[in-house]
Amino acid sequence: MKLPSLQHLANQVTTVLTRFPLTVLSSVLGAIAFTAMSHAKYPHPDWMLKLFITSFLALPLTLSLHLVAERYHFPRWQKILLSGIACALMAWYYLTLPSNFDQFTATRFFLFFIGLHLLVAFCPYSPKSEANSFWQYNKRLFLRILLAALYSLVLYGGMALALLAIDKLFDIRIQSEWYATLAAMVLGVFNTCFFLAGVPHPEDSLENTDAYPKGLLLFTQFVLLPLVTVYLTILYFYSGKILILQTLPKGWVSYLVLGFSIAGILSLLLIHPIRTREGNRWIQTFGRWFYIALFPLIVLLFVAISERLSAYGITENRYFVLLLACWLLSIALYMLLSTQKNIYWIPLTLSVLAFLSSFGPWGAFSVAERSQLNRLDALLRKHKLLQKGKIAGVGKKIPFEEYNHISSLIDFFVERGKGEEILQPYFAPNLTDTLRTLSTYEKERLLLELAQLEYRGKGGELNNRYYFNSYSKPSTMVHVSDYDYMMAINSSNLIADANEKRIDQPVEQDPSTFRSGEDSLAVGLDSSAAQIKIYQHNHLLISLDIRPTLESLSRKHLQDTHEVSEENLSLLAENELCKLRVKLSDLEFSKSDQGFEEISYRADILIGLKKPPKPE
Repeated sequence: MKLPSLQHLANQVTTVLTRFPLTVLSSVLGAIAFTAMSHAKYPHPDWMLKLFITSFLALPLTLSLHLVAERYHFPRWQKILLSGIACALMAWYYLTLPSNFDQFTATRFFLFFIGLHLLVAFCPYSPKSEANSFWQYNKRLFLRILLAALYSLVLYGGMALALLAIDKLFDIRIQSEWYATLAAMVLGVFNTCFFLAGVPHPEDSLENTDAYPKGLLLFTQFVLLPLVTVYLTILYFYSGKILILQTLPKGWVSYLVLGFSIAGILSLLLIHPIRTREGNRWIQTFGRWFYIALFPLIVLLFVAISERLSAYGITENRYFVLLLACWLLSIALYMLLSTQKNIYWIPLTLSVLAFLSSFGPWGAFSVAERSQLNRLDALLRKHKLLQKGKIAGVGKKIPFEEYNHISSLIDFFVERGKGEEILQPYFAPNLTDTLRTLSTYEKERLLLELAQLEYRGKGGELNNRYYFNSYSKPSTMVHVSDYDYMMAINSSNLIADANEKRIDQPVEQDPSTFRSGEDSLAVGLDSSAAQIKIYQHNHLLISLDIRPTLESLSRKHLQDTHEVSEENLSLLAENELCKLRVKLSDLEFSKSDQGFEEISYRADILIGLKKPPKPE
């Protein structure tokens, strides 16, 4: 095996730089941005992540435009114009990126990523191009990607191990950031340049090329096709179960049908050029029966997604499942009915759908928002929660499941940063001013509080379970000079003891009794633990009702677990005999139509005596 000379390597680098200058530049900028992020303190400046994301998308976009220019022999001025358009598009994308890489931005980035990479697969060709040339071109791209990944991973592993050796053997501290820098250079710049060096020229004659990797045939025949068969068997047995039991399919089956379909189509694409060779008639037979077998599963797919849409409306995920189901039906019909069976349409249609679904009133985000807003409006009207177009839920009793639907719908808009904009018509206060400084979680809770909704269990009763704990600043202190005693109690222990004797009439032997010299103080709880009572020598000194605190907390925090400030769990009481300060923690309770139940907590109690009664 003859090793490449330095001159050959230099020529390869020069060819890549002159043939794909913008693509190489994009990889360099992406590597710089990733390196800057790894060395910067968190949170790092916005421009770093935005530049990295933009460069990531610029790679397939600029490569596609370079290939189109080569294919159609664009003159120099048109190449410059095309490059300018690419740079303008990437600059616009960079400027429109928000500071926070939220779910909305991540989904749109993924759609662009898929659409642009599929664009590379078909952009140098047209539907009328030679089918074998198109397949051979994509085969070379696919194998080059695998080879570039192998070389890059081996190179990075070797160089990272070298850095580790220097660190351990010579006591030269290598910070972790330099490993990230190495990854950016190798997996970013080197990997990109190595891949570009093997990209075939669109003018290369590939139509008469009949080379087919034997390993690819073995992989398809003995790995992919058996997996497709296993998927098919499982799905058909599941379909039989549904027909026998007369039940609706589970929503999860949608992903299994799509996975099976993608694996089957990929298998057929990989063996497409050898389907007509002698001894391979089974490939054509398998392909035809595969698409026939798809139709019952496509029906199952539509039934599953329709059931979810009718119950919960359209979200982005359901939009994409429905879109892929329609695409799958179209491809299956085309492959069965068309005489040409041109595989060019598979990446083309997928790329177009990825781009179209990312923006506009027909896109995933707009359709999902309209669907969920219509569901919210329908639920509010169903329970007569609107007065002059505003939510007024005071005293309204809402079933548990439908309350959860309303809550999840409010969360849907808040998590996308659209809460203030879309929900404003339903609220009288200015939401922009009210929610400006709040976190996403706080916005969701406050909107539910403003709506003043009260949800019910399946039997119509309130069924809320709450848990609260407190947080305080490290410098928080309590001035205790005005108090005489401090106690720490656990309500659960006191309530358990009440099963045998009445805690509100304590004696010295009770666990709730505390002694200090001649003073004998006791803590008593009523049967619901909603009142804290302090006794001295069996005389009631003071009683503190904690139900107003429970009511306030349950209104502000409608369910689940919450960390609240120490002030929210601190209570004060005072009379002519004593004054009382109580700090609650681990507060847990249920709320029902009968009031507050199953109340438990820990408490630190400070007691200041004024005129304690004399012992009897």
